[in-house]
Amino acid sequence: MSNGLIRALCLTALLAAPGIAAAQALFDAAGYRIASYRAPVPDQAPGAQTVTARQVQQLRAQGALLLDVLGLQQYTIADDGTWLTPERRQSLPGAVWLPVVGWGKLEPWQQHYLNDSLAALTHGDKAMPIVVFCKVDCWVSWNTAKRLHEMGHSRLYWFSGGAEAWQDAGFPLQPVTPRPLRRDKGSPPPP
Repeated sequence: MSNGLIRALCLTALLAAPGIAAAQALFDAAGYRIASYRAPVPDQAPGAQTVTARQVQQLRAQGALLLDVLGLQQYTIADDGTWLTPERRQSLPGAVWLPVVGWGKLEPWQQHYLNDSLAALTHGDKAMPIVVFCKVDCWVSWNTAKRLHEMGHSRLYWFSGGAEAWQDAGFPLQPVTPRPLRRDKGSPPPP
């Protein structure tokens, strides 16, 4: 091999390395998506059955918990646990919005918020059916389904099309506000 060819191959490898590192940085070691949350999603989420809008309608009629996990970018949390945000959300009727539980890595207060909310909403029943969703091409719902599966929830459904697919199927949306953050002794403080 000539020196010129070797230099060209080395330069090509160096230029390709950032692209390889960037692709690897989309997921952490545990398999959670940690970047580019709005991108095409796979057909399945770990531990969850993928469902359509019609199937969500049936599950809702049977008492499933509808868990909207669309993330919030701008917010503060009042002393009473109310979320203050300029962002508005239209969601499935009866859905509960937990806006910070789908990120790839959760801070201790976010994990506490998820644990506390699920314990209250399911009455501790890990076999209660839960439908997880946000928007179309939204990895935070995929992350949440994976996280709930790892927490031992056994009847998980992933509605990957989210509120847009619900509305496209001809079903109405309604305004939703985030579930308040319960503050108690020993709970980690939010930012």
